[in-house]
Amino acid sequence: MAPRAQLIEKDMKENPDKYPTTLFYPHNMGGGTKSVSIIEATEEQLLYFRAMWMPLNQFEFIPLYELSKLRYAKERASIE
Repeated sequence: MAPRAQLIEKDMKENPDKYPTTLFYPHNMGGGTKSVSIIEATEEQLLYFRAMWMPLNQFEFIPLYELSKLRYAKERASIE
């Protein structure tokens, strides 16, 4: 493991509130170099996570929403 990765891992253990919570750990997609994981995070945690790992890894974040919460937000915003 790279020295920077070791520092990040240590910081994640010492300060877990600064980082997203992993709900589904990384799984490889068909033998390629990409994987998928599911995390729960605030916007601030995502920014911090990306900033810490950016020199070592590249991430793409795709938001997942609960349908009931989306429906409620749509109703409140009066969007058709």
